[in-house]
Amino acid sequence: MIAWFVSDIHITSPDDPRLGAFEEFLHARLGDNTTHVFLVGDIFDLWVGGDEFFARRYSRVVELVRELRTKNVDIIYFEGNHDLHLEKFWSEQLGCRVCVGPQYFDLGQFRVRVEHGDQMNPSDTGYLVLRRILRTNFVEGLADRLPGSFVQKLGNVMSRSSRRWTSSPVKARTEISIREMIRRHAERAYQADEPFDLIISGHVHVSDEYEWSTAAGAIVKSVNLGVWTRGQAPAAYCLTEAGGTWVSLS
Repeated sequence: MIAWFVSDIHITSPDDPRLGAFEEFLHARLGDNTTHVFLVGDIFDLWVGGDEFFARRYSRVVELVRELRTKNVDIIYFEGNHDLHLEKFWSEQLGCRVCVGPQYFDLGQFRVRVEHGDQMNPSDTGYLVLRRILRTNFVEGLADRLPGSFVQKLGNVMSRSSRRWTSSPVKARTEISIREMIRRHAERAYQADEPFDLIISGHVHVSDEYEWSTAAGAIVKSVNLGVWTRGQAPAAYCLTEAGGTWVSLS
């Protein structure tokens, strides 16, 4: 079992250098015995609906994903707040699993909870309302029926709105307080939902790794994947039977 996790690449266009880095990441997985690739949301700064517009825009990614699927690599795409309504293309045409909320996976000896992380702050009511609106059937229908060029324009508006709601509360926090939020969310999820060995999230653009002991003495780990910012070496998290580690992709 070799599972890779990336999130928050925020690829903006076919000319974005982060697109090339992501394509290199996917290509490398073709020959390293990878069993799972988890795309933990906001891989693209915009991909909305099943219109072929986005598939053509990022055709090399689509080709690499298809090739990985022919090698029986499981690809699990978690929708973020910039990539929405992916089922029709990523699932129906590429054979990937698409998730819109937290999911649990048995990976080797580890029980792993994976989520984009955009619901980790329950006090961020403005974004949570926006999230519900963006995920309505009405918005999905628009994304699937309108011409691709219009979907791009509509999506840019949605993306800017999402960024405005998410960036304002995050910018008001220090990096220390963001890490504290990530860690408290992990502990709440463990207590309120179901136990896990590892929780992996993204969204808040801060890399973090944290371990704690439960009341029963279990050691649990939280990993937040951070962001692929311009001018900074991209990284991924790799989980094997022996445990997890960060891998620089530069």
